[in-house]
Amino acid sequence: MNKRKIALSFAAAVVFSSVISFNTSAADDIHTVMVMDFNGDARYTFTIADGEKLDLGEIDTDMFDEQLDIYTQRKFDSWGNIPESGIVTKDLAIYALYKEMTISCDNIPQKTEYFSNKGNINIDDLKVSITVHTQTPEKDSKGNFIITEEIVNIEDACKPSPANLDEAFADGSLSAVIDIFPPESSRAIVSYDIKYFPNLGDVNLDGNINAVDASVILRYYSSLSTGENITLTEEEWLRCDINRNNIIDSSDSSKVLSYYSILSTSNNPPSWDEFLSE
Repeated sequence: MNKRKIALSFAAAVVFSSVISFNTSAADDIHTVMVMDFNGDARYTFTIADGEKLDLGEIDTDMFDEQLDIYTQRKFDSWGNIPESGIVTKDLAIYALYKEMTISCDNIPQKTEYFSNKGNINIDDLKVSITVHTQTPEKDSKGNFIITEEIVNIEDACKPSPANLDEAFADGSLSAVIDIFPPESSRAIVSYDIKYFPNLGDVNLDGNINAVDASVILRYYSSLSTGENITLTEEEWLRCDINRNNIIDSSDSSKVLSYYSILSTSNNPPSWDEFLSE
């Protein structure tokens, strides 16, 4: 009986309880080994001679993998309940142990309004992570396999689509949907809206940003400060509210003057977005 006899049989349709008890083998020198999936159900059974070394190398571990939902998957990681010596001396239940990975978006980019249709989509505030739960061969005091947790930040590897503003705002569009894709994934982890406001600071809509616009903002500010009732459309207000704090005041006028100064003296002036981010 020194020659090893292994008979693999698929048993996916058979459900076992998490506590397995085996009948005594017909021969004392033959043992039954059951291979259990992540849920404690038997997938394979085979027999092995007493004293032989356990070898699970021929089992296709990919069959254990599960997609729990669109953002969570479990993959085979290791075996549990393996004899310390690797030698089989009794009937065994061997467990496939998993690594469960859940990807999540913890924070979407805060930059959703653009004043230029050139340049890249800003995803500086994006937070995307993968939470990894690993079922280890070690057991707790109740006999359950211990599960560890690790959180890995992957936002630096994520990509927006469209990736640049001229593509997002093509054909004169003033709005777009940005999808964020994790690495090596064809499924977006999050989608959000952006919009293009082309006339920031050009209060009088003459196609230029200059001291005249700054003066108009100051006049509005003066009227509002004294309680004078002035009527502005939403777009007129937004052209004046440079720092987007819902207030028209001297700081907005000052920013227009500063930007006008750069436009007047630089051969390669920044966009409003670049200027305001400094």
